[in-house]
Amino acid sequence: FSGLFDLSIFKPVATVSGTTAAYVRDGVNMDAGSLDIEAGKAGDKATYIATAASKVGNVSFIGTGQDSAAEATVTGVTEAYAGASNGRTRGGQAGAQLDINGEINVSAISDYDADADLSTGSGALGFTFATLEPIARANGATRAYAGDGLDVRTTRLDIDADGDANAVAEIFNLSLSLLVNVNQLSPKAYVGNEVEAY
Repeated sequence: FSGLFDLSIFKPVATVSGTTAAYVRDGVNMDAGSLDIEAGKAGDKATYIATAASKVGNVSFIGTGQDSAAEATVTGVTEAYAGASNGRTRGGQAGAQLDINGEINVSAISDYDADADLSTGSGALGFTFATLEPIARANGATRAYAGDGLDVRTTRLDIDADGDANAVAEIFNLSLSLLVNVNQLSPKAYVGNEVEAY
């Protein structure tokens, strides 16, 4: 851009949310050699990705950019379980049983990634940025468990939960000269991650 230039708000937003679940509920009769209950596994995780990128090109000669931002938010739940779901009392058919001759494997493996990138070119001769603010939020819960109401016969019960959350907020390629003012550079990254096996 060149000449007289004004930009009030430039803010791309990416939001991803969801639930991935694998389960055998309470009250289920089953006779099997083995049982795998998997919400994601090694090499094939339950993956949630949000990417927001904001790019302001070269600007010059009396410009004003009030806010330039990028916001990426991920919120997800990944759970694998046998029996009643988390926080619920047992139900289903009375006397039901999982009769598994071999192993029961219950696993929840997840990856939550939020990436907010703000890229600017150069600013010159009286150009002002009020705020440069990429924001990334990665919030996840990963659970593997044996719930209430579960009557099991098996040789082995393995319960594994592995959850990873990553938030990245970055500002790239900032080149300023000759009466250029930036009031606030404020990249922010937030992570909330709950992982449980029980």
